[in-house]
Amino acid sequence: MMKRYWWVIPVLAVVGGSIGLLAAGVVTYVMPKMYESRSVLQVRPVPIGGVAGSVNMATEFEIIDSVEILDEVARRLDLANHWNLTADEVRELLRDRIEPSHIKGTDLVEIKVRASNPQDARAVAAAVSEAYRTWKMSLAKQRVDGRLDEMRAALEAQEKIVEEKRRALDREGGDSGLVRPLRKSFDPPQAGLDAAQEFEAAQEELERLKIEQIGKQMQKRISEDPVIVHEEPVESTVPVSPNVALNLVIGTVAGMVGGATLGVLMSLLLDKRRGVA
Repeated sequence: MMKRYWWVIPVLAVVGGSIGLLAAGVVTYVMPKMYESRSVLQVRPVPIGGVAGSVNMATEFEIIDSVEILDEVARRLDLANHWNLTADEVRELLRDRIEPSHIKGTDLVEIKVRASNPQDARAVAAAVSEAYRTWKMSLAKQRVDGRLDEMRAALEAQEKIVEEKRRALDREGGDSGLVRPLRKSFDPPQAGLDAAQEFEAAQEELERLKIEQIGKQMQKRISEDPVIVHEEPVESTVPVSPNVALNLVIGTVAGMVGGATLGVLMSLLLDKRRGVA
């Protein structure tokens, strides 16, 4: 079988490969080009109660993909008018084009954005990074400010207690500045001793609260920038889609396989006809 017309197989394989290469080239040329831009962010945990917390990357990805962040990006870039789409359509398109991922072994988040032109890809990537960073900063500020407000209220209350104890000590004939020396030189009346002890305890508590407030203020400074941008997005000059080389290879291989298959069938048919003749 296929003794006389075997040459049909390689000929049709070459022809099929050439046709496949040409078809793949045309299809690749007319396919819409997609450009990609990316930013790299470091997400720092916000300390809670003076103890460093942790970052749940899955949660951070949900925040980046949330309606609040997407709508803020659309608002900043006026994408509804720029793309001539409704707000819902813009949101869904952004959700489809934005791809956050975790760089393993680090606390870094990579945000990739694809768009039909490099300018949009870079602008959206930058807007996503900034909107996410602003949201995290606002959340951290709310948490720390709430604790600082509580601390200020506690300090004010303790200062009032200290003032009341000082007045009570004065009424007992004591001197807030000489409490310790007086207690060493003679035994004051019991009421005066109790007032002095209460005053000292109130002062110690006030000092403890002041030290704690300093810690909270330091924590606030640490929390002021929970997201650090390590890599700003840039405009790409080379599209990431379609993959020209891959498409051409697939087209050529598919064409060669199709041509060879057709060649086998034609060779068998021609040999059979010759045999009949």
